[in-house]
Amino acid sequence: MQRPPSTPSKKYRLFSGTALKHPAPIAMLLDHMGKALLTDPPRIPGGFVLSTVFEIPGRFAFPLFCFLLIEGYFHTHDFKRYLRRLLIFALISEIPFNLFTSAAWCEPNAQNILFTLSLALIAIGSVDALRSRISWWPLPAAGIVLAGCLTASFAAADYGSYGILVPFAFYLFHDLPPVDTLTGNAILFKEPWSFPAFRPDHLI
Repeated sequence: MQRPPSTPSKKYRLFSGTALKHPAPIAMLLDHMGKALLTDPPRIPGGFVLSTVFEIPGRFAFPLFCFLLIEGYFHTHDFKRYLRRLLIFALISEIPFNLFTSAAWCEPNAQNILFTLSLALIAIGSVDALRSRISWWPLPAAGIVLAGCLTASFAAADYGSYGILVPFAFYLFHDLPPVDTLTGNAILFKEPWSFPAFRPDHLI
């Protein structure tokens, strides 16, 4: 049974979740444009520099999508429908993702980020069900999250285990925005350019 949605204290509210839906895809587009320009040799003069310029704001996309995923989880009235829609878009996106990353229609060694977020959502839904039933939920929850991380890694899903851990941190500390901001930063330490994107989670 899913717990009632919780909302962070309004003292942190600066932007609406709806407002964040616009910069998230823009950041993703910039990131992909940067990767398209970063070739050896570069496709255009100065391509490496331009790639870096695009990639820096592009790193904001992943934390924003993780945050929006969890906000959607806490506000949805139908978890199964929410997950089903995410999986449908993951399937729709897979061929374009494959063509972009490997120039092949089918690439078993790389899955798009929506599959990773779907795994995260399944893990979070499972943990949430445990929290409402047993008091010793942290132990099986750790196993569920570990299983999600291993599945994402072995399936070569985009962002791998990071794509499970960051959304889970946003879920676990949903009522403590400063804590989930710091936790998300710690998990994603390998991508320092993404750190500023965690601030909206602190402020919403």
